[in-house]
Amino acid sequence: MENEIKIEIEFRNILDTDRNTQFKIRDWRNHYGVRKYLFNTNIITKEEHSNLLVSLKNNNEHLCFIAYKNNIPVGVVNTIKIDAINKQCDIGIFLNTDYFFQGLGSHIYQQFIEYVFSNLAIETINCEVLDDNISSLKLHRKTGFTEDIKRNEIIHYNNKINIHLFEISKQTWLTIRHKKNKQLSI
Repeated sequence: MENEIKIEIEFRNILDTDRNTQFKIRDWRNHYGVRKYLFNTNIITKEEHSNLLVSLKNNNEHLCFIAYKNNIPVGVVNTIKIDAINKQCDIGIFLNTDYFFQGLGSHIYQQFIEYVFSNLAIETINCEVLDDNISSLKLHRKTGFTEDIKRNEIIHYNNKINIHLFEISKQTWLTIRHKKNKQLSI
């Protein structure tokens, strides 16, 4: 492809960033456009966010990174439920709403998958997606995740909604990543 655009993303551990940036992501997360697709839809207080930051210190089961494009923070990615015995974890992403619908989420997510498989002793990545999060459902299917099962309905904003469970193995990722990366020019 002649008109490929290469988007370089840098991941910085949230604990290694300045306090202003650490709290800027709280504003992104609390934006209705982001939290409406989260399992916890509550507004996160400054105290709760401070407690999260403290809990991340020396925590081997939850890592949180800020994604930077051209040295500008544009999103957040994290690993949770890191299971060293079974070599699996869950991952998640959200963007600063200023960067919605620009394709940046796909670039960040695929580069983060590469990061996780390259830097952590992980063999399987999992993710749960709410049924009404069409963009995330498309992202996971496009990225090569398999849709394992569809869990029963939960109550979300007073409505019943299904949860899609996705997974991708390191072996699958290593097989398809070059094709996916070429499509995204990463």
